[in-house]
Amino acid sequence: MIELLAAFPHLQVVIYDPFFTGDDANALGVIKMELDELCASVDILSIHAPELPSTRHMIAAAQLAAPRGPERQ
Repeated sequence: MIELLAAFPHLQVVIYDPFFTGDDANALGVIKMELDELCASVDILSIHAPELPSTRHMIAAAQLAAPRGPERQ
Protein backbone atom coordinates (compact mmCIF):
# COMPACT_ATOMS: atom_id res chain seq x y z
CA MET A 1 0.00 0.00 0.00
CA ILE A 2 2.85 2.37 0.81
CA GLU A 3 4.31 1.82 -2.65
CA LEU A 4 0.95 2.54 -4.30
CA LEU A 5 0.50 5.74 -2.31
CA ALA A 6 3.98 6.95 -3.32
CA ALA A 7 2.38 8.05 -6.61
CA PHE A 8 0.65 10.80 -4.60
CA PRO A 9 3.52 12.81 -3.08
CA HIS A 10 1.13 15.34 -1.50
CA LEU A 11 -0.21 12.62 0.83
CA GLN A 12 1.40 12.10 4.20
CA VAL A 13 1.28 8.39 5.02
CA VAL A 14 1.24 7.46 8.70
CA ILE A 15 1.22 3.97 10.16
CA TYR A 16 0.56 2.18 13.39
CA ASP A 17 2.40 -1.10 13.78
CA PRO A 18 3.46 -2.35 17.22
CA PHE A 19 6.38 -4.22 15.63
CA PHE A 20 7.74 -1.28 13.60
CA THR A 21 10.34 1.12 14.92
CA GLY A 22 10.62 4.76 13.96
CA ASP A 23 13.67 3.80 11.88
CA ASP A 24 11.60 1.18 10.01
CA ALA A 25 9.00 3.82 9.22
CA ASN A 26 11.64 6.35 8.12
CA ALA A 27 13.15 3.78 5.77
CA LEU A 28 9.73 3.43 4.11
CA GLY A 29 9.15 7.19 4.01
CA VAL A 30 6.19 7.12 6.39
CA ILE A 31 5.51 8.38 9.91
CA LYS A 32 4.87 5.98 12.79
CA MET A 33 2.20 6.98 15.30
CA GLU A 34 0.40 5.35 18.17
CA LEU A 35 -3.06 4.10 17.23
CA ASP A 36 -5.13 6.71 19.07
CA GLU A 37 -2.93 9.55 17.77
CA LEU A 38 -3.20 8.19 14.23
CA CYS A 39 -7.00 7.89 14.40
CA ALA A 40 -7.28 11.46 15.66
CA SER A 41 -5.12 12.87 12.87
CA VAL A 42 -6.07 11.14 9.61
CA ASP A 43 -8.69 11.91 6.99
CA ILE A 44 -8.67 8.35 5.64
CA LEU A 45 -8.07 5.19 7.66
CA SER A 46 -7.14 1.99 5.86
CA ILE A 47 -6.72 -1.13 7.97
CA HIS A 48 -4.32 -3.86 6.85
CA ALA A 49 -4.29 -6.25 9.77
CA PRO A 50 -4.99 -9.97 9.75
CA GLU A 51 -8.29 -11.11 11.19
CA LEU A 52 -7.14 -12.59 14.48
CA PRO A 53 -8.55 -12.58 17.98
CA SER A 54 -5.84 -10.06 18.94
CA THR A 55 -6.85 -7.64 16.16
CA ARG A 56 -10.60 -8.00 16.54
CA HIS A 57 -12.08 -4.68 17.66
CA MET A 58 -8.66 -3.02 17.26
CA ILE A 59 -10.54 -0.03 15.88
CA ALA A 60 -13.65 0.77 17.89
CA ALA A 61 -16.10 3.64 18.12
CA ALA A 62 -13.75 5.54 20.45
CA GLN A 63 -11.00 5.67 17.82
CA LEU A 64 -13.40 6.59 15.01
CA ALA A 65 -14.91 9.37 17.10
CA ALA A 66 -11.54 10.66 18.34
CA PRO A 67 -11.49 14.45 18.61
CA ARG A 68 -9.40 15.99 15.89
CA GLY A 69 -6.72 18.57 16.45
CA PRO A 70 -7.54 22.18 15.54
CA GLU A 71 -5.52 22.02 12.30
CA ARG A 72 -7.50 18.94 11.19
CA GLN A 73 -11.07 20.18 11.78
